Amino acid sequence: MNTINRYIYTCVLLCGSLAVSADAPAEWIDLGEGKLTDDIISLYENYDAPTYPVLIQKDAEGKGWYRIVNPFENNPELDGWSGCELVEGNHYIVIDATDPDNVHIPMCELGVEAYGDALSLVSISLYPDPDELYYDPDEAAAMAGKLAGNVITFECEEALVLVSEFGAECTNISGMFRVELPEGGDTPGPEPGPTPVTPPFSETFATGDFTESFTVIDANEDGVTWQPYLGSVQVSYNSDLAMNDWLITPPLALEEGKKYVVSVDVLTGNGSDKETFEVMYGTSPAADAMTGTIIERMDIAHTSYITYTGVLAPDATGTYHIGLHGCSAADKYSISLKNLSVAEGVAPVTPAAPSDLTVVTRTNGELKADITLKAPETDLDGKPLESIECVKLMREGEIIHTFEAPAPGAELAWTDEVDECSRFSYSATATAEGMEGPATETRVFVGVLEPAAPTGVEITDAEEAGTVTLTWQPSDTDIRGNALDPQFVTYRIYEGGSSSPLFSGLTGTAHTFKAVDDTGEQQFVRYEVVAETRGGISGFSSSMHHPVGDAYGLPYEESFANGEPKYIMANDISNTADWSAYVDDPEITAQDGDNGFAGSKASYFEDTATWHTGKISLAGAVEPELSFHLYALVDGYDGDTSRFKASIVCDGKKKALKTVVISRMGAEDGWYQVTCPVTEYKDKTVRLEFTATHDTMRYIFLDNILIHDAHSGAATIEAPDSTGNVEYYNLQGIKVETPSSGIFIKRNGDKVTKITVK
Repeated sequence: MNTINRYIYTCVLLCGSLAVSADAPAEWIDLGEGKLTDDIISLYENYDAPTYPVLIQKDAEGKGWYRIVNPFENNPELDGWSGCELVEGNHYIVIDATDPDNVHIPMCELGVEAYGDALSLVSISLYPDPDELYYDPDEAAAMAGKLAGNVITFECEEALVLVSEFGAECTNISGMFRVELPEGGDTPGPEPGPTPVTPPFSETFATGDFTESFTVIDANEDGVTWQPYLGSVQVSYNSDLAMNDWLITPPLALEEGKKYVVSVDVLTGNGSDKETFEVMYGTSPAADAMTGTIIERMDIAHTSYITYTGVLAPDATGTYHIGLHGCSAADKYSISLKNLSVAEGVAPVTPAAPSDLTVVTRTNGELKADITLKAPETDLDGKPLESIECVKLMREGEIIHTFEAPAPGAELAWTDEVDECSRFSYSATATAEGMEGPATETRVFVGVLEPAAPTGVEITDAEEAGTVTLTWQPSDTDIRGNALDPQFVTYRIYEGGSSSPLFSGLTGTAHTFKAVDDTGEQQFVRYEVVAETRGGISGFSSSMHHPVGDAYGLPYEESFANGEPKYIMANDISNTADWSAYVDDPEITAQDGDNGFAGSKASYFEDTATWHTGKISLAGAVEPELSFHLYALVDGYDGDTSRFKASIVCDGKKKALKTVVISRMGAEDGWYQVTCPVTEYKDKTVRLEFTATHDTMRYIFLDNILIHDAHSGAATIEAPDSTGNVEYYNLQGIKVETPSSGIFIKRNGDKVTKITVK
C-alpha cells in the first residue's frame, strides 16, 4: 500500500473528525484580490483548470498564513457544473505557508457539494497521524507546496485530496493548482540568491546537474520544455503550439567596458525542417528581462553539432543572466544544446575571431584535412587592425600550427594529418598587441570512409595441382563515390561463408594460393573478397563455385540413383530457385527406373536456378556428345514459358548448347531426351551448367546426364535365346525387337546395362 492510498484510507476513517489545524490563526485581515487556478473540482467536472479572481486574507500577526474566501463562487465554469453546487455561507481554503518550502492545506470545507456530499480539502503531506506505522516523512515532504515570490503552487500531481462523507480522491491531477497573492502582500522575502560567477563560465550539459543552477521557463505552458537528454539539454516540439522555452544561466558578474564571447553547440532534430533559436541576456532570470541580443534569432537545420558564437558587451558593471531561447514554429522536431561557454572578459582592443574556418577531409585514403581560414580585419569594437602578431590553429585544444604575423584579412591555409579516423574540434585565435582574441570553432570528421566492394571476383586454375588464382576488379571509390588512391586500399580474402580471413593486407588485384592439399577427388571451392581502407572494410564480393581436383573421364553418367548425385554439383550463389536430387514419388518416377532424378524448385514467377558440374575431360573422344532427359509437363501448362538451358564452359568461356521450353517438348507428359553434339570441345576439359527458369511451373525435372564418345561404334546385338532372356528397351521404356541407332537399355536376365548403337 503506497503512501497516497494509505492516506486516502485514513482520511475516509477520520474525515468526520478532522478540522482546520489548531495552529491556524484566530484573526484574519483582508489582503486584497488575488488569483486562483482551480485544479480541484475539475476532477468531478472534467474541465481545464480555469484562473479567476478571489479574495485573499492573511493572518493578523503576519506569520505566513493565508486563506481564500469562498474559493469557487467566481469560478467561470459554474454554469457547466452538473454534479456540483455551492453551499450557502462563507467557506475557506486555508494555507499554511509559514515555511515557504513546505506549504500545507489543513483539512477545510470548500463550500461545494458533489452529488449531495459536502467536500473538504487537505494536503496529502499532512498525514493525520505522524506516529502511524506506515508514515514516510520523505514522501510526505515531496508532496508539499511551495511559496515563491507571491505565488503558491502544489506542482506535484495528486498532492491534494478531496474528502467527503463517503470517500476520498486525489485531485490536482494536472499539477496546476496555483494561488497568486496580491502584490505587496507581505509574503516572506526571497532567500539570498546564488553568488554570481565571474567568467570564464562553462556548462557541458553532459549530466543533469545543471538543473540545480539554471532556470527553465516553459513560457507557452505546454508542459514541453528544456530537459536533460543523452548528455545534452533538449527541447521538443508541440504539434499545435509554437515553441517558447527559455534556458537561463546562473548569475554572471560582468564588467562594463569588457566583451565576453559566448558560444554554444547546437543540433536540430531534422536536417531539413528548420528550427529557430536565439541567445539573449538580461539582469534577472525571467523571460521578459531578456532584452539584450548575443546571437540574433536564426533558422537552422543540421543533425550534427555546430558551434554558434556571439559577444556580450554589458553597458554597466553588474549581475547578468544569459538566456537560450527555443522559439521554433509549431510541429517541428527538437533543438539540442551542448558546451555553453562564456569566455573571460577582454578589452575592446582585442582582435576579433578569425573567420571562415573550414576543414575539408581528404577522401582518397589519406588521413589528412585541408584547413582554410581568414585572419581578422578588426578588433572587437570593429576598428581596423594595423597588424596581427599571430594566428594559432588548434585541434582538440592543442596548437597544430601558428601563422606568424599574417596581414589582417589574409587567407590562411594548412594541411593537418591525424592518426585515426575521428571527429575533431578545430579552433583558431588571433593575437594583436599582446591580447588574444576569442576563438572561432568547428567540429568535423577527418578520415576516410569504407571503400566500395570490389567486383568481378573470379577463380582460375593455376599451373600447380590444387592451386588457384583469384582475381578481382579494384575498389577505386568509397561508399559515397569519392575516388580512392589505390596505394591506400588493401584487400582480404575469405573462404566462402567464413568469418576469418585467409589473407589480409593484399595490395594487388590477384592472388595465387593453394586451395586444396589433396588433388585427387574433385571438390568445389568459393572465395569472397573485401576491400579495406583506414576508414573500414567494404561489403563482400563472392566468386562462383569452382571445382578443384582431377577431372572426371568419359563416359560421364549422372542418373541421381536413389536421390544421390554420383558427382559433385553446386547451386549458383545467385539462385532464387534451387536444384536438388529427389527419389520417386507417386506422381513422377525416374526415367531409367533407378529411383532418382533431379529437380529445380521455385517459389515465385521468374525464379531461376543454375547447377554447376565438376570438370569433365573429353580427352580421346572422337565425337563427344551430351545428352540428358527432361520431364515435359504439358497438361494444364498451355502457354507456360518455363525453360531449361544447357551450357558448356571451357577455358573460362561459356556457350549455350540448347534451350528448351518444357511445355513444348512433346504432346503429353513424360520424359524426353535432348542431345547436344560437343565435338568442337574434344580433347578439352569442360564444365556444364544447367539453368532452369520458371514461369507458372514450380518444378523442372532432369535425369540421366550423359557425355560419351558417339563414335565408339555399334554394340553387339544379341538375339534373344530360346527362353527370351535378352530384351532391349528405348529410353522411353518401350521394348524394341532390334535396336538400330541410339541409346538403349539391355536386359539379360537380372543384368541391366546401357548400350549405344550406331
